[in-house]
Amino acid sequence: FVVKHILDDQAETEYASGGKGTDTFIDFDFGQAVAIAAVRHVDRQDLATIDTAELIFADQPDFQQVLATETIDHVNTPGGTTVAVFREPHVARYVRWKVTQLSAQGHTCVGGRDIRFFTADSPDSEPRRDEVSIRAIQAVLRNEQGLVQPVLVTINHAYAEPMDVVLKIG
Repeated sequence: FVVKHILDDQAETEYASGGKGTDTFIDFDFGQAVAIAAVRHVDRQDLATIDTAELIFADQPDFQQVLATETIDHVNTPGGTTVAVFREPHVARYVRWKVTQLSAQGHTCVGGRDIRFFTADSPDSEPRRDEVSIRAIQAVLRNEQGLVQPVLVTINHAYAEPMDVVLKIG
């Protein structure tokens, strides 16, 4: 349950604070100031879940001069994923993730399976990063038009905003 497990990209490992409860925090050093636009946290697969956390942004590792803070309402579910997108990106070198409220059960060995920060990018004038893939299913079906081969259509929409899609095949 060491802290590096929250960054190791392994679903089977976790970080647990060893009973620190609301004294649990992790400091992140990005090496240079970056525009942080969002965070994703995956809670432990355990009853010791997080209700609320705070992100503190600073330019110095002592966090004496706070640039900004964000309150993160977690999904408070074992293995649950919380995503928070900020109204405006925060430019900082250091970020402290601090647990501020435990789940109603009050278990104190909080932490997480994964935490990721996302930077801001300039907006696209149109969705250029969308991907569509079509894969034929290895089967032939009979319907009223005769024999047909089903396909699997996958759309990867890499944007925060939803998009209405009309798919026409013919």
